[in-house]
Amino acid sequence: MSRVGSKSNVPEASRDGSKVKVTEASREGSKAGVDASRAGSKGKVPEGSRDPSKLPLPGPEESREGSKAVEEAKRKSRDPSKAPVGPCRVLILQCQPLKEVADAIKLLDDAVCQAGGNIDFAVFPEGFLRKAVKRLPDPLDDPVLAELSAAARQHSLYLVAGTLDEHGDEAKYKRAFCFGRGGELLLSYRKIVPGQGDANTTKGQNSEFCFGTPYQRSTFNTEFGKVGTCIGSDAEDELVFRRLLQNGANLMLIPVGICTRSGKAFLDNPQMLKSSREVAFEGYRERLQAMAQEFNCTFARADLAAGKVENGSMPMGTSLLVGPSQAQQAETANATSFVVELTQHVPVPMKRTISKEAAGPR
Repeated sequence: MSRVGSKSNVPEASRDGSKVKVTEASREGSKAGVDASRAGSKGKVPEGSRDPSKLPLPGPEESREGSKAVEEAKRKSRDPSKAPVGPCRVLILQCQPLKEVADAIKLLDDAVCQAGGNIDFAVFPEGFLRKAVKRLPDPLDDPVLAELSAAARQHSLYLVAGTLDEHGDEAKYKRAFCFGRGGELLLSYRKIVPGQGDANTTKGQNSEFCFGTPYQRSTFNTEFGKVGTCIGSDAEDELVFRRLLQNGANLMLIPVGICTRSGKAFLDNPQMLKSSREVAFEGYRERLQAMAQEFNCTFARADLAAGKVENGSMPMGTSLLVGPSQAQQAETANATSFVVELTQHVPVPMKRTISKEAAGPR
């Protein structure tokens, strides 16, 4: 079982440092610029600039450097992937597997409402819905995906629909479907690394899962920068995870469904579950924070909620968000949702809400 990190509080100094401050000097500079513009609009031109022939001409090097700077600025302004992440609000949905897509939509609706709206990103965990989707020429013709698309459009947010089993004629995949604010399908990502519950049957049978490669598209552009996703054990595999991070995502939304084989023991002993979660959080936080600093990326990890044992295993509810300097974790192992606001890559907890469906160990 993977290890992860203990609870971390956000220092006040970090919160202040994450905000953009307007200094008196910048105000004076802005005022001077406005005054100069007003003067120009009235026909008043500063003495030194009335006769262009009297102005010094830039040298060849200065001219080339100036042109490069202008071109670079234009290029960055055209490329949304260069925009910094923040400020934006990320909703992490920690739930037990749901039977119907209507249950998932209700969970999302309630969480957005309780968070006060204005959510930019929402992510469900791996295996959040016990429904498979069909591989169709237009994925949104599938009723499950159509409902999730409509939910993203209704709340005007980017939605990562955890992981769904996608069935085709010859194979099936575990996919994360990512929707845009208008409900458009931005990304359909195939899980790469088989997890503990992804056992394959004999080769050639229709029930066998197939998996993607680290070279598939795993990011999409937003007004906040480049956002990526991967699934569960993809983030646990060092080589695969690094390959995905090299695509330059500023924010990674990661659906996971990490289970412990000591499910019955943990269910009967909440203190044992609590201690194991703290150890797990410590390990996850330490590893992801090192990655966050190396790749200048923030990670939002949505895990399945504890409370139900299947085949001796149970999820541990280890959802958390980790940035280069701070981390925020789910307070309980059971069903919960919480919002974290990102400002210049710094996670700042804004509001937490416990789902009405919360039940089981805490």
